Amino acid sequence: MVRELVGEVLGMSPYEKRLLDMLKTGGVGAEKRMYKFAKRRLGSHKRALKKREQIKDSWGKIRARMA
Repeated sequence: MVRELVGEVLGMSPYEKRLLDMLKTGGVGAEKRMYKFAKRRLGSHKRALKKREQIKDSWGKIRARMA
């Protein structure tokens, strides 16, 4: 709950914005590139997978608001 509130107030960090941009542009292997980038930034497999899913969820919410 606290993390969601902080994320709402502060927005995304630059590397999260870059992950979102990778997802937006899509293409073949976008999720794999997102994972590799997140793993380099965050340092572990679990954290990278969790962050990738978090960014995908936030992109889904943004798209739902647009529609």
